[in-house]
Amino acid sequence: MNIDDESVVQFLKEAPDFFLHYPGLLAGLKLPDPATGKALSLHERQLQVLREKLKALESRIVEMGRAATENQAIIQKLQSWQRALLKEKNASAIPAIIEEELARLFAIPLVCLRLWPTGNSSVHESYVLDADDASRKQIDAMKMPYCGPSAGVALDVWLKGRPSHAASVALIPIRIGFAPTALGLLVLGSPDPGRFSPDAGVDFLVSISEIASASLSRLLV
Repeated sequence: MNIDDESVVQFLKEAPDFFLHYPGLLAGLKLPDPATGKALSLHERQLQVLREKLKALESRIVEMGRAATENQAIIQKLQSWQRALLKEKNASAIPAIIEEELARLFAIPLVCLRLWPTGNSSVHESYVLDADDASRKQIDAMKMPYCGPSAGVALDVWLKGRPSHAASVALIPIRIGFAPTALGLLVLGSPDPGRFSPDAGVDFLVSISEIASASLSRLLV
């Protein structure tokens, strides 16, 4: 009598206690090793599978630990940056601190803050950019920071003559709270295409946006 694989599978599903009645069958079962092709007993194969799962879990734990360490380092740098902003008594110095401390703490080659004209004379002209309506609307439409390749991003519009060799960028709108319109833009750039990767997430960039916007509120509102 010919029995196909599906029939055997169906039978074992319907009789889960089959091997309890015939324990000797398990000891005699042989399975091929996927790596070597060598025949292994069922118990040996089960141990092999468990070892592989344990190795994968260990690798995952190491990876999670590394990510946690990196995140903690980023948090500490954000706190240092925030402390520098909070300690500054001269509000007009805030834009410079935003740029200089971000560049120093995070080793970012390009940090450029641009604010729309507000009539506030305490904002140095080097940080003011009278962007056209289309450019402003583009930033207004950004509900989250952009993080990715610089290709297609009109960096010359935002950098206002500042040279850039950025292959990847982060564009961070400056807005107070949940205001629909932005008050400016913070540009981060790197020649490393993977520094600001689209799949890296934007949680820390959102924190940078909130901290910078709150600090600049002394100048812009």
